[in-house]
Amino acid sequence: MQIKFRYAVRQNLIKIVEIYNQSIKLKNVTADIRQISVSEREAWFENASIDKYPIWV
Repeated sequence: MQIKFRYAVRQNLIKIVEIYNQSIKLKNVTADIRQISVSEREAWFENASIDKYPIWV
């Protein structure tokens, strides 16, 4: 099996937030205690720099 990574695109943000919200329930991965919305993460995603802070999927 070969795993391929690529830079995230805007369409991936919904799934990224979904996965992040699942991790909140574990209570050992993040300090967040409430789920986030896609709109709360839009600025974070848009400000991610491929050169400095890439988001991979």
